[in-house]
Amino acid sequence: MHMQPLQRWVVLCLMLAEALPAHAGRLEVGVNSVSQDADCFQTVTFAEPFVEPPVVVAMPGIAMNVSDPAMIFLRSITEASFEVCLSEPTPRNGSHPAMEVNFVAVSPGVHLLPDGRVVEAGRVQTLQRQAADCRPLDFPHRGWEWVSFLHPFQVPPTCLVMMQTLNNAVTHVPMTPWLVAAIGGINSTGMEVALDSMKNTEDGTVNSPEEIGYIAFDSQPYTNSAEILADSPASAIQYVIMTTGTLPYMGWGDGDRTEQYVSFTRTFPQASSVVVVAGQGSRNAPDGAWLRHFETNAANARIFADENDAEVNARSAGPVELVTGPWTATSADSDGKVHTFDLSGGVNATSVAFPSLNMFKEDAELEFELVCSNASNQLRAIRVGNSASDSAWTVSGLDVHCSPVSDQWQNVTVPLWNGDVSYVGDIPWSDLSKLELLAQSPGPVSFQISNIAIRIVHCRDDNDNNSNHFSIINLKHPHANVKDKHEHKHSQQHQLKF
Repeated sequence: MHMQPLQRWVVLCLMLAEALPAHAGRLEVGVNSVSQDADCFQTVTFAEPFVEPPVVVAMPGIAMNVSDPAMIFLRSITEASFEVCLSEPTPRNGSHPAMEVNFVAVSPGVHLLPDGRVVEAGRVQTLQRQAADCRPLDFPHRGWEWVSFLHPFQVPPTCLVMMQTLNNAVTHVPMTPWLVAAIGGINSTGMEVALDSMKNTEDGTVNSPEEIGYIAFDSQPYTNSAEILADSPASAIQYVIMTTGTLPYMGWGDGDRTEQYVSFTRTFPQASSVVVVAGQGSRNAPDGAWLRHFETNAANARIFADENDAEVNARSAGPVELVTGPWTATSADSDGKVHTFDLSGGVNATSVAFPSLNMFKEDAELEFELVCSNASNQLRAIRVGNSASDSAWTVSGLDVHCSPVSDQWQNVTVPLWNGDVSYVGDIPWSDLSKLELLAQSPGPVSFQISNIAIRIVHCRDDNDNNSNHFSIINLKHPHANVKDKHEHKHSQQHQLKF
């Protein structure tokens, strides 16, 4: 089960007119039914060519009765068209039933709408990466790319982002590596963006920069509900931008969708032609996610967050074995030391640690088997390091894991990324030579221990997500003009010229 937490949303609604005479800038909105062709990619042609390749942001829908995670990916964006691929993350096979995909495309640059609202579109090349907290930090460029807006907004704008390229793709079905664009934070002068692999394993390197496109809409309160008048022919264009409060959990849970109804600040006519495009406006949840639309009508939209299945990503690596045993403890000396093991030949623990940072990876766990004969003077800590023990790591608080059941082995697992782990000196991670057992106090002890090891465990289904901020643009075109371009492709597209 994977769920997303309390969320905050931003919603922009527009009512688009028919195609207008050519101008320097243009916004186009469309709906296409996307299936998986033999090579995954399908071509979406714009209603009219742009002067230069636009920035495109798209949002996948859902296929009925299919709960598999899925996302759409873009490439080859030109003045006249772009290619879109529907795919699933590994370890699934990547195939997925056809679904509706909504998109918005905007000419690059800063544009002024007739009512005074500014919309800006741009691109940035980046190698900066993000991933789920349960993923190891063993790839380079872990961080955020700062994007300065071309226009100084008075308040933080409503922003949508999406990858415009697939320069690192090894396979497309499934898509590897799995990368989506993420926003770290937004203010009035710019925002942070990165390539987010979330819970997915690397499955392919990221050596080439990818291009992230962004669209930023002025979100000043005075434009929250407005109509502008398009020329040639005159046509009212309605749109709404709104920010909601926090919303309950959303996502896939217990086999059912937990989507949210986002109510608009106005009701639009012709509900069947409402289009919504949404994305995350922040990344506070530890796993990351992308948004999909389920249903939109004249008054609200149903949106939910999708992510890779936690249960298929919970996988382990290792172990790094320290002591096998079993070994029986009988007494502790004056400083609480019970026994010292010489690790023959040294133990290399670089696979479970960041030697340059002198610390464990955040998904490393210490595991061992333990017999507690009574509750007095039990195992308190394990210290591992060099022969002098002046460069070592120590995990404490182990006495809480003792269940005094005579002669019954119990499995103990201790996470190594919390406050119970301390580090001293320059630890020789590639050559750990000594392991010490420490009791609560000097004197008699009574416990047995065996199979002490360290293991990496990736991406458990912890459902421990924090609040995120989401941006949603909802666009309405009153004159729906439906045209079948291919047998498997159903398209509605309309445009607004600035």
